[in-house]
Amino acid sequence: MSEKLMSFSNHILQVFIMFLEQDETLLTKLKQHDFICDQQQWQFTLPRLHLFMQTTHNPLFLITYQDFRKQLFNSGINKSLRTHKAEIAIFDNQQNVDVSTYVLKRL
Repeated sequence: MSEKLMSFSNHILQVFIMFLEQDETLLTKLKQHDFICDQQQWQFTLPRLHLFMQTTHNPLFLITYQDFRKQLFNSGINKSLRTHKAEIAIFDNQQNVDVSTYVLKRL
């Protein structure tokens, strides 16, 4: 895995872990961005996740949506999340990755 992809994976994983730990600052931001979430899950589409990650102003996420999606799919996020007893799954399959809803949920 390239250093850039590893760094991307680590940073997005950190945001997902913050959700799992119910970080109040992150939860407030998620609500401000109209995400559906509770203590057990966070629902998102990939375009909305991309836009949200861009609001962190982390240069790793100031990339095109297509590059974001490619890096996300090439990362080992789900493997890493399993060590935290969580996973990303398809919540509402619309037969198109750009419009399907995904969910970060506890196992």
